[in-house]
Amino acid sequence: TTDCVRNHNSTIWLFVELVTPIETGGSLEVIWPFQDMKIDHFFEVVDDADYVEIRAASDYGSVSVPKDFRARFIHFPGAPLQAGNYLSKDPQGEWRLEFRANRTGLQAGLYVFEINVTNPNYLMVNPEMDETSCASKGCLTWYSKMSPYNPVEYDFDSRTWSHDSVPLEIWQNHNDMSTSVPAHFIANPMRIAGIVNLTLDERLACGRDDRPKKRSAIVMGFKLSAYEPKTGDVMHIRAPFGWEFDSDCDVWTAKKEVFPDPAVWPEELEIQNNTGVQPTYEWPQAVKITKCRGDFHHARFEIQVPTSGKQKLFPSRLYLFRIGIKRNPMSTPLSNTWSVTLGTESSGAIPGFPVWTFPGTRLEPVLLAWSNKSDPLDVPVAIYFQATNWLYPIVPSGVLMMPTLKPLIRVVMPPQYEFLIEATDQDMQGRSCYVTIQPEGSCRLCGVPYAKDEVSCRREWNRKNAAFITFPANSWGSSLRLDPEQQYSMWIKVINPHSRDAADGPSGTWWIESFLGEPAPPAVAPNGYWLDQIWVEGY
Repeated sequence: TTDCVRNHNSTIWLFVELVTPIETGGSLEVIWPFQDMKIDHFFEVVDDADYVEIRAASDYGSVSVPKDFRARFIHFPGAPLQAGNYLSKDPQGEWRLEFRANRTGLQAGLYVFEINVTNPNYLMVNPEMDETSCASKGCLTWYSKMSPYNPVEYDFDSRTWSHDSVPLEIWQNHNDMSTSVPAHFIANPMRIAGIVNLTLDERLACGRDDRPKKRSAIVMGFKLSAYEPKTGDVMHIRAPFGWEFDSDCDVWTAKKEVFPDPAVWPEELEIQNNTGVQPTYEWPQAVKITKCRGDFHHARFEIQVPTSGKQKLFPSRLYLFRIGIKRNPMSTPLSNTWSVTLGTESSGAIPGFPVWTFPGTRLEPVLLAWSNKSDPLDVPVAIYFQATNWLYPIVPSGVLMMPTLKPLIRVVMPPQYEFLIEATDQDMQGRSCYVTIQPEGSCRLCGVPYAKDEVSCRREWNRKNAAFITFPANSWGSSLRLDPEQQYSMWIKVINPHSRDAADGPSGTWWIESFLGEPAPPAVAPNGYWLDQIWVEGY
């Protein structure tokens, strides 16, 4: 769930894998313990009834669902109250979410159902409970059934489906063995929580690297509203789907560990917009983190708090910590929010940050022919891209006599490709190559190439398949600037390989990255910093 704070809007993803297909007339059901949760519905004119708005999240790996797929909540008012089936204050019978495809059934595979909800307006804790099937008070218990409950009636006044009989499960009616997992709980809101923005120098010191598939670390801050943590409490960090934490994750809380040298601990900062500048407090030394465990995009660590004294986490104080990330996703996910939960309080949805890449990049070669080595033919190739970071010169602050850091783009092609250089002998090293950049779209100057003196290209000294594109100052002393979210096309001239690729073989990968100052690796402040990076399928 993106947000478990009471009365907040949230998106919930339900992951379930079918081993056995559900045939026509069968159903997939899950007991729903949140009876006071509001679910987005839509009215089906043909059936004259309400159904749950639901999406099969293919971006999370879900199998697609057939066109006649429907989901509805069914109320069983006569069902006895059973531990594990409810979390609400005043439960009324039992509620189930039923998935059906009446004409086609559901094939085997992993399904990820996405629903939008409004959380209940009160605290719902979900403590451990040995007597339930999921070892928690509230469970999501799944059934794959050959035949569903009948009849199910629709009431127009309450706009709900219901079945009068007590739901009884007979194993002979199941396709797969039922399974049960703990439901999330509904929390009170924290006062403040967020991800700390870092400068380029602080990123290098803290290990923050937002490029695709890179190991990274982020600094987070939180301020509790009223809850005072105790020994045994668990802090949950939820990243967007695609980020991964180490199984044995790293968490740093001391000042010199959260902001290692040469970075400096901030005495105050604004961690969220419109919250104002807040003083920061160091994590108390007596509050220990016993262990940190990561499971894909979730991390959790237990804390130990002294029973007496002032060494504890107090409400209304902004605490900072740093947590390691095993791997970033390849691209920014559609749902890009984080969350922090401690005890009975949660941050809600924290706005995430983009992966530093070139979204929407593609190659368009003019010619696919392989080259004659004795008489190579130059081939124009268009690279369409967008930048995540601004590309313009920066004068470092606080560094005396430091020259201006200029942006550059490095393009690395697969082996046997060569950048065409301005020379009769193509074996010469480090010579100028051909490049043209222009903005694309409907802007006033879109489609107009930038002046030749504003963009330059130089092939690397030791690699014919790599080149740097830079933006020197023009005759007026200003430099070209590439803006985020603006699409550009960059035209280069290359020499295709002199051997033909197999028709069914994989195409090579092109590597495009941008820097500020000297290219990395290594990135060394204040001389050079990495920015965006992407791997693009070649031709």
